[in-house]
Amino acid sequence: FRWAALWPLLGVAVNHANLPRAVDYVRQLLDQRQQRLPDCLAQPLVHALNAWEESDGKLTIHHLRSCTETAIDLGYL
Repeated sequence: FRWAALWPLLGVAVNHANLPRAVDYVRQLLDQRQQRLPDCLAQPLVHALNAWEESDGKLTIHHLRSCTETAIDLGYL
């Protein structure tokens, strides 16, 4: 259940616009060995990761902020 520790770390990284660190946390959250996240959280994380890999920082932060808002609403963050 590493996700319980990763969500607050991701939230801090997003708030500080530390995209490299945030993307590292996203990769850990999406790791197949972790508990599967609800689609409403996993999909924006995948979109953020894809945007990062396309070197689109603006779209990356957009997806990360959207996801962290949903995580707050669901009690993950």
